[in-house]
Amino acid sequence: MPAVAKLKLKRSLPFAALFCVAAIAGCINNPRTDRSNTSYKDPVPPLPQAPVPDPRFTALPKTAEVLAALPSGRIDPFAPPALAIDKSKNGKAPLKPPSLQFTGVALTNRGGPQAFVAFNSESGAVSPGDQGGAAIPWLPPGWRVISINVQQGQLVLGNGPQRFPFQL
Repeated sequence: MPAVAKLKLKRSLPFAALFCVAAIAGCINNPRTDRSNTSYKDPVPPLPQAPVPDPRFTALPKTAEVLAALPSGRIDPFAPPALAIDKSKNGKAPLKPPSLQFTGVALTNRGGPQAFVAFNSESGAVSPGDQGGAAIPWLPPGWRVISINVQQGQLVLGNGPQRFPFQL
């Protein structure tokens, strides 16, 4: 055997011995680490009585109570919401502005809605926020444009607390 091989064997012998000792120690049956024969303790006995609810806490509602409290919603969720018509103090629906004609709707090139109306032989386009009077004679005096829905062909005018929808 050459001298270099003997030197390598002498240097690696302590490491090999240490490895063998560690491997044998791992195979020894240690009662603290061996779990195969461990018997589990009996389960915890049930409480002698049901716990008393704390009066400081409010009980959570049951699932059925939560579901019953939810609103049912609209039949068609994609339909536009119904327009609310305010009623006057006497309980009747507001009166239609005299001789106002709603003739059409359009979108401007800037994306704003416009409605076309005629009143007392005057006609023109109105936008949300416009109010009838000397500057806009095609709306009755005091009536204001609340909203315009181009897709539905609707115009909503208001006079004070009154709201009146027009439909094409």
